[in-house]
Amino acid sequence: MDPNSLKVMAAAAAGGADPTYVEDVFSIQAYVGNATVRTITSPHCDIKTEGGFTIVKNRDSASTDWIINDTASAANKSFKLNSDDDLATNLIKGHTAADHGSVPNGFTLSSDDQVNKNGDEFIGYMFRKCPGFIDVGSYTNAATGSSKTVSHSLGSTPGMIWIKEEGSGEAYVIWHTSSATKWSNISSTAAWTSTGKFSGVSSTSFTVAGNSPGMNHGSSAGQNTYIYYVFANDVQEFGADGNQSIIKCGYYTGTGNNLIDVNLGWEPQYVVTRNISETSNFLQMDTMRGIASHGNDARLYINSQDEEVENGNHIDLTSTGFTVPSGATDSGHTVLYWAIRRPDAYVGRPATAATSVFAMDTGNNSSTIPLFDSPFPVDFALQRTIAIDQAWFACNRLMNKKYVTTNTDSDQSGDISSLLWDSSIGWMAESSIGSERQSWMWKRHAGFDIVTYSGTGSDRYISHGMKQAPEMMWIKKRNASKNWYVYHKGLNGGSSPQNYSLRLNNGNKEDNDGDTLWNQTAPTATNFRVNTDNGVNNSGDDYLALLFSSVDDISDIGHYTGNGSTTGPTITTGFQPRLLIVKGTSWTNGGSWWIFDSVRGFGTVGSSIGQMSLNNDNASGAGSTLFQVSATGFSVHDDSPTVNDDGENYIYYAHA
Repeated sequence: MDPNSLKVMAAAAAGGADPTYVEDVFSIQAYVGNATVRTITSPHCDIKTEGGFTIVKNRDSASTDWIINDTASAANKSFKLNSDDDLATNLIKGHTAADHGSVPNGFTLSSDDQVNKNGDEFIGYMFRKCPGFIDVGSYTNAATGSSKTVSHSLGSTPGMIWIKEEGSGEAYVIWHTSSATKWSNISSTAAWTSTGKFSGVSSTSFTVAGNSPGMNHGSSAGQNTYIYYVFANDVQEFGADGNQSIIKCGYYTGTGNNLIDVNLGWEPQYVVTRNISETSNFLQMDTMRGIASHGNDARLYINSQDEEVENGNHIDLTSTGFTVPSGATDSGHTVLYWAIRRPDAYVGRPATAATSVFAMDTGNNSSTIPLFDSPFPVDFALQRTIAIDQAWFACNRLMNKKYVTTNTDSDQSGDISSLLWDSSIGWMAESSIGSERQSWMWKRHAGFDIVTYSGTGSDRYISHGMKQAPEMMWIKKRNASKNWYVYHKGLNGGSSPQNYSLRLNNGNKEDNDGDTLWNQTAPTATNFRVNTDNGVNNSGDDYLALLFSSVDDISDIGHYTGNGSTTGPTITTGFQPRLLIVKGTSWTNGGSWWIFDSVRGFGTVGSSIGQMSLNNDNASGAGSTLFQVSATGFSVHDDSPTVNDDGENYIYYAHA
């Protein structure tokens, strides 16, 4: 039996070990240099205690290297991943108790321009040692001409191996499971042709041939020291249930002018590709810097000093992997990849507080990110100016610099330079926007997800990562004008809601067109269904789906029946809402998508309050207080038919 399966069984027999989540072993940190010794923190990735390595690259400079520091080589020493240079001193540290002090989760930067140039943008990647993910260690060469068997603690057969000889002037060596008999150097752009150096790659060790410079070479045994980095491939022991993978090493074959669909089984946050059949670069992309759905991706080459460039649509993320655009790869060529999973509801740390997944803020006139502050990396945001007529801008990480508007049926915008997402503490940058504008911000988790997809024109199921059924869905065609289509579990009073729909961009009552939209099928814990309607699944069109669900103490989705009284229904959510969205569904004239929140205030009974709705661009206007919130939910305090007509149905979305 596979060693990892044995470990899972052993943990279960012992009462179960603490789960390992993707944030515990991998972290992407964007930062701006300040030329001062400083620590970049990551909330959960503890390399100091567990071991591992960190890679840093200056995104703005075309003359800086990829600096890598690991816990197996000399303390406070770094290598250059993209070159054969020897050790550089004190560029990154913080991986041992001696040089890290009291901060366990993160890494410390020197003031050197390569990792901390004042005003430049940088990206850092943390990889923590963990069985089933990566291992880092060292070994010395065998006697002249003899092979060297190197033991590792990955607990599974590696999908990829890197090797670096200390102080040798030798480049990083790379072996990958896609071409098990071949190897190359990370710094090389040449097609892979070298063979015969690696053998016996297993769950406990690998063997390197004798007289192999950069891997196993010397006039006598023990003369040279080598650092190895081994990466797992599809080991399924992560997440709350201990049965999910978070890293895959594989390959795909070029098809010329046909789109290539790479199925990982999950959506990645980090992808590296390399065409090994021709001269090419190691292309690295990640969602912190930006992988735009059918847009320009932020690319870096890990074999090059080149700066970051947004220069084309290299890949598109899907809920099950990624696609490669047609014409991107010559027919028959082999392209290797390694990919790391995003923190979805299966492998991400569960939200323990509403403030860790939803935030609101007003602008701060910042020309650098973040314009709107949040305690998490923002995945989706609404934003608009409150006091004047203005559209509701709906922006998200997957669409990157493009937006759609909830109050119109318009297609997506062109690229807007101020729509930035590369921060762990907020989003956007624009010096002309101040406190007059507000943003509502979400992080993806079990209660919220984003899916972008291309239509096929045929009835189909689309996967998501919530691990529970979406209770509300907003779907918008992006590349052409079309309504927003809404599913909500409270439609038709909660009876067969999959047979009905609403439009987010208007106040109309519900339609019984669920057959052409959802094929009269309710979403499940793994997927949602779209039929042939042009608004949700026209062949070749691009779509955005926003999925919402209830999570105890965080969010609640439901419906209530109006009583036509100023002392209307009281709804229990289990928490005090900071956000409340309400819409009438059965009243003849429907009703607005009312939105209230704790930043603008919910008002007090008998007084007026600024009212706004997602389906129009009106400025916040004085109106009656419609709702009051309490520690356990909200109550209706108006007899208006848009929120409380006797016997009519109203749906809501509340967030703590």
